[in-house]
Amino acid sequence: GKDAANENISVDSNPPNDAKTTDIQVQTAQIGGRVFLDLNNNGDQNDATLTTDQGIGNVTLTLTGTDKYGNPVSRTLTTNNSAAGVGSLRGDYLFANLPPSDAAGYTITQTQPVAYGNGIPQPNTPRTVRNGLSTGVSSSGGAYTVNNTVNESVIGGVVLAGGAVGVQFDFPETQKPYLS
Repeated sequence: GKDAANENISVDSNPPNDAKTTDIQVQTAQIGGRVFLDLNNNGDQNDATLTTDQGIGNVTLTLTGTDKYGNPVSRTLTTNNSAAGVGSLRGDYLFANLPPSDAAGYTITQTQPVAYGNGIPQPNTPRTVRNGLSTGVSSSGGAYTVNNTVNESVIGGVVLAGGAVGVQFDFPETQKPYLS
């Protein structure tokens, strides 16, 4: 079958055995978080006002990996750029309608936004200014992988079960120094 993005969800590896049909329900998963300016570089979004840790819009994120059925998964999106009070906050992202991952999990790669330095990615970390906990989410091998380069930040090993809801997979950014 196909999901809402016309991506393969499952593949019939033995079509000749299709003598009977039945309805099945495939539980999709979702994972999201926020890209934000972390002024004090503590990894937490302390507030979301103009003078504090505000979200960063129009940042590209890509989710890759293999689903539990052996199919490759690759999705790309950009963070929300709406001001507060207009749906989700600036900097929010959500990969929805995902098939459950394989045991290695999915990887989320953030393209480094111009004019910001890398903070340390925060996988599945509860935040003081936001509500919500992940359900049906675990790390591959007991720990998420986190990596930064000049051009990107990565959170890997995100294992999603069917029906999983992953929240607060965040990418804090620091302000680059500048001369005036």
